[in-house]
Amino acid sequence: MSNTIITEPNNITFQAHAISKRLVDTVSKLNNVSKDKYNKKNEIIENASDLSTYEKLDAMDQNSAQYVREEYNSLVVFTFLSISIIEITIVSPAIIKSFRKLIA
Repeated sequence: MSNTIITEPNNITFQAHAISKRLVDTVSKLNNVSKDKYNKKNEIIENASDLSTYEKLDAMDQNSAQYVREEYNSLVVFTFLSISIIEITIVSPAIIKSFRKLIA
């Protein structure tokens, strides 16, 4: 019985770490997609021959603003999900077990 008590927190910690790692990987992929999209749009804008310099600068500003919004949204989502994982880990180890089976 004492072994179960000792190993249970380690199991919960491992599960929380696995979920956190998957969350970080997902957010990292989202950031990479956002950055790739930003760079591609900038390349298209720079190579556009039908836009004036002012229009190119305006389009680049809008693209930059969109990129910042996407980064901010990723940060908010990451923060919310991290806090949720911490709360779930503390409140209910059974939920972690179910969630781990769900994502596996």
